[in-house]
Amino acid sequence: MIKKICYLMASALLITTLATAQDDPAETRKKKEKETRKSLNEKAGKIARKEGNKLIDEGWQNAPGGLPIKKQLDNVYMKQSEKDEEGYPLWYISNARATANTQAAAKLSAMELAKLDLAGQLGSNITGLVENSLANSQISEEDATSVQKVVAAANNLISASLGRVLVFTEFYKKVGDGNIQCAVFIGTNAKLAEQQAKKAVRKKLEEETNVVREKLDKILGLEEAK
Repeated sequence: MIKKICYLMASALLITTLATAQDDPAETRKKKEKETRKSLNEKAGKIARKEGNKLIDEGWQNAPGGLPIKKQLDNVYMKQSEKDEEGYPLWYISNARATANTQAAAKLSAMELAKLDLAGQLGSNITGLVENSLANSQISEEDATSVQKVVAAANNLISASLGRVLVFTEFYKKVGDGNIQCAVFIGTNAKLAEQQAKKAVRKKLEEETNVVREKLDKILGLEEAK
């Protein structure tokens, strides 16, 4: 439910921003973007309060010393809506829940699941990029197949390449016979994560294919970042 709301809000902001960019001069666009963000902030606050009350009623609590549940939700909604100048998300964001007999173990498991989901998101984007690039590349069919095979199996590699991951929400509640359930929302900077993942995949491709680095950079879009 939380994740669905986040994506709906992010889509609404992107549509508004793109429409404004096409119809208005730069200054007017900036003004309208500011107004849109203010409106989004207000809506996010209302949704965070409503969803926070629901979670509290279900028995969820914030971690000791952590921000109140509603404030954490408000924060993650805002992160979900943040865009760069081209309208792309600034963050990869994921959430997960896990249950264990201790709070620390539950958090560790939830974090690992959320990181795997982040890696899956990154992997899907990189796979799509590579498929489009290969269609226009000048490499043999055999090399193209080798590249696709490595990229398709790169989720663990991408997961290991993740750098700094921020914890946006951290909730707990008691379940079952003395167990603790942990729910987290985590995120990582989109551009940085993509560059790190692409470099990790490139290293693997250099080891397992005959494609030269220059062509790999072009296939992965790394030449644009130089």
